[in-house]
Amino acid sequence: MIYANKKVQESPNQAAQHAKIIDTMLQLQEKEFVRIDGQTVWLKPNLWKNVLLAQNWMKCAHIYCNLILKYNKKSPLEFRDIETDAVIGKLNGKQVKVLLFR
Repeated sequence: MIYANKKVQESPNQAAQHAKIIDTMLQLQEKEFVRIDGQTVWLKPNLWKNVLLAQNWMKCAHIYCNLILKYNKKSPLEFRDIETDAVIGKLNGKQVKVLLFR
C-alpha cells in the first residue's frame, strides 16, 4: 500500500493469526502428530522442514501454550520426538534452539 508517496505495511491482524495457530495446533493434536504434556511438546520431526520453519513452529507452539494452556510467557518449552524421545528443540523465553538439524 502506498500512502503519501511512501510504502506503508499493514499491521498483521494478531487475532486472526492466533486463531489460525490455535486451529492448526488442535488439528495436529487430533491427528496425533503433536502431544503436549506439561512443559514438553512431543511431535513428529517431519513437521519441521528446515531450521527457519522449526523456529517459527516453536514460537507458534509457545503462543498456543500461552493462550490455551495458560502458561507463563517466560516458561520454557522442550520439544521431543514422539517416536524416539530425543530432544529436538528448546524454547526459553525468546531464545529458540533447534537441535534436530545439527
